[in-house]
Order: sequence, then structure tokens, then C-alpha cells
Amino acid sequence: RVVSHTVDSDLAAPRVCLTFSEDLVKSGVDYASFLTLDGAASPAIDASDRQICVEGLAHGNHYRVEARQGLPSAVGEVLETPASIAVYVRDRSSSIRFSGENFVLPGAGRHGIPMVSVNAPTAKLRLHRIGDRGLADILSGYRFLRQLESYQIEQLDRSDAQLIWDGTIDIANQLNREVVTSFPVDEALSERKPGVYVLTATPEGK
Repeated sequence: RVVSHTVDSDLAAPRVCLTFSEDLVKSGVDYASFLTLDGAASPAIDASDRQICVEGLAHGNHYRVEARQGLPSAVGEVLETPASIAVYVRDRSSSIRFSGENFVLPGAGRHGIPMVSVNAPTAKLRLHRIGDRGLADILSGYRFLRQLESYQIEQLDRSDAQLIWDGTIDIANQLNREVVTSFPVDEALSERKPGVYVLTATPEGK
């Protein structure tokens, strides 16, 4: 039987996944023939373990996914009655990430740090600098060259980190699409002193 389902709306290509009570047959079964999307053949599926995912969905749409009677499991049992599930694929959640984990800033010259955003018309950015006094602590700990949790970001203001720049940047947002924006770090850093810099970005309202 179908025990649950999930809708992966935050993917660039959203999908709905059905979870079954038993493992699926690993080979020799065409599970695509047992799944329909809005009454038609499913455009693409991915079956593994106890899950079948129906792909080819679009954000902002309603769908009906049906698993047909007779769908087989690895233990010899089959789906005794059809399972029909209505789903809605919402728009992607607002998010921002940097395209790389870390950067080495040159001492001079123009330099932009690329940000990849989804459904974020603006972003709040804060740039901190950790100078000589705080370098030993951060280099010997686990935070250096790592993504920071939100509580660790809040601790920056209570540590030896100095807030260098605080502002908002506009983004040429496109609904549900990844947009790359370059943060002009040379405008925020009029003087580049040695140290470790921490740049954080938060989507508007998140």
C-alpha cells in the first residue's frame, strides 16, 4: 500500500514521491506502466527502495498521481486497489547561497562575489572582519572555511568580529528560477585590511 507521499517543490524540476509499505522489485519491472499523471502516462519516474518519484512537474500547478492496481513489491505482494493522490506544487522557497564555499580576496582591484538566489527580490547582506585578535581562535576552531549556522552568525556581533558593511542589494528576480547576482565587494571594502572576512546574505523577509 501507499503509506505516504511528499512533494519536492524546492527543486528546479519539482517532483512527487510515493512511499510504499514494502520494498520495490529491483529489476525487471517497468514501474512507469503502473503510474499515471492526470490520467496520462507519467513523463518520467525514478524507482528505488520503497519509493517511486514522478518527475516532469511544474511549479504552481495541481496534479493527480495514481498508482495502479497490481503494482508489485519485492515480497510478492501487489497493490490491491488503485491509490489516487491530489498534490499541489507550490513556488520554491526563498533562498540564497554563495556559488563557492570561500574566496581569497586580492589586495586591490574589482572583485565580485557571486550569489545564487531563488525567489528573493532583495537580500540583506552583512560583512564582518575578524582581525589579529580573533584569528587564532577562528583558525584553530571548526568554523574556518565552513558554512555557519544562524546562531554562529549572531555570535559574530558579540565576538572580536567588526561589522564592516551592512546593507541591502536588489536582485533581478525571476519566479522559481536560480538567479546569479554579483556582490560588488570593492564598494563595501574601501580599505582591505588583512584578516578573515565573513559575508552573510538573508532573503528579504526570511
